[in-house]
Amino acid sequence: MTKKNKLKNIIITLILILVTFTANGNDLRITYLDLKNDYRYDENLLYARIQLKPTGRPLVAVKIAEDESKIIGDALDVNFILDNYSFDSVADLNNHINTNDQSFIFIVDLDTDNLNWLSQNILKKNIIIFNISSYNNSLRDVNCNKNIFHAIPSYNMLTDALGQYLIKKNWKKVIILEGPLDEDIEFSKSFKNTSKKMGIKIVDEKKFILSNDPRERENNNITLLSGDTKHDVIFLSDTEGEFGRYVPYNTKLPRPIIGTTGLTPETWHWSFERYGAPQLNSRFEKKEKNRRMSGYDYAAWISFKSIVKSVMKNRSTTYEDITRALTDSNLNLDGFKGNSLSYRAWNNQLRQPILLSTHNALIEKTPIKGFLHELNNMDTLGKDLGETQCAF
Repeated sequence: MTKKNKLKNIIITLILILVTFTANGNDLRITYLDLKNDYRYDENLLYARIQLKPTGRPLVAVKIAEDESKIIGDALDVNFILDNYSFDSVADLNNHINTNDQSFIFIVDLDTDNLNWLSQNILKKNIIIFNISSYNNSLRDVNCNKNIFHAIPSYNMLTDALGQYLIKKNWKKVIILEGPLDEDIEFSKSFKNTSKKMGIKIVDEKKFILSNDPRERENNNITLLSGDTKHDVIFLSDTEGEFGRYVPYNTKLPRPIIGTTGLTPETWHWSFERYGAPQLNSRFEKKEKNRRMSGYDYAAWISFKSIVKSVMKNRSTTYEDITRALTDSNLNLDGFKGNSLSYRAWNNQLRQPILLSTHNALIEKTPIKGFLHELNNMDTLGKDLGETQCAF
């Protein structure tokens, strides 16, 4: 039997199973929200194509997930309807959420500051919000919100993935180069937490500034910053990427670069070639011909898929049943990464593998074999139940 026929038989079997029930209601509206003048999508900031920066609006990925939902939707007798709106301010976006009677599910593309403001100012109670673009740790920890689910990984998950790789390679001595931005500082702080947890030694730590001023040589000269302290690798935290792209091959000693340049931790990567990933990348590139699928796109796509899976699981489109399904550790969401995905009940973070890649190749998928957890090995990435300060 050919692969095509096998896939056809699986789809037919799935439809036959699903047609035995009808969900409670025919229409389920899912609303995508963002800001019109989001600085992260300024073309002047995107030219370097930094790995941890978005490369385009993720709405197209949600539309792909909507298209993919039609077969299941027909079987469930549910119309998954996507609406999308852009606003001038987060206050206007929040007002839309609070006054919207058509939808209780929102996929939201906001930076950390705006998402944090939204989290503190939502008035509506029975809603579900998916965060698709903020890695901020505190939003999963002390500033968590039970209404917000995080489809994008946290910085803790990203740096833990790097930490596992360093342990695997026995590269345990690290120099940190940290930029001046809040995101640079948080990413660096997260790596320090990872290092402490995994027994990685920070042998030196230096702050850099983007400047050609010779009086600032100690803060802008890569050779001086990288120094000759004995080390195995350099961790670079430069979320804007302008300084970091010149670090490889300019260090005093020949050492690998990890972090925001060199080996980077990714939600998704175009070179991933297993578990249905090539097909998803292909569908994306047909819709969006001028760029490849990014981590933000993946988070947007998996958010919509999470809702569809939740409706399937509890055979219902109510807020209560969808929320119950989302927080079920047995959600068994297929995210084309080879592992069954689910949301952590203690902070609403999506468990998912992190991909370690260069600009043009996948190097490792984490969690790496040998990093074990008593319940779910993906909980070796990010804060575990006993470590969290989140209290819903």
